[in-house]
Amino acid sequence: MIIYENAFSELVNKLDSNKKNFSSTKWAISMIKELVEQATPKKVLNIEEFGAFDFYEMIGKCPKCHKALNKHHHHKNCGGCGQALDWSA
Repeated sequence: MIIYENAFSELVNKLDSNKKNFSSTKWAISMIKELVEQATPKKVLNIEEFGAFDFYEMIGKCPKCHKALNKHHHHKNCGGCGQALDWSA
């Protein structure tokens, strides 16, 4: 994460110092910002646990696209939008 954030800061600094390629630099900055946000784990919404005996499931929704998720299937990223997920309570 730190690498993405450092790259983002570096591009912003270069944009401020060199206005020649403003549109392409602005586009690059927006892409990096989007990647940083997607790679930053966000808490899964509406987590519910259910089950019995030795088997239980945790289900929830993606915080970005609201796709239904099941922790049992080892979702570290949303299959719909790619958002990194945080299953902690």
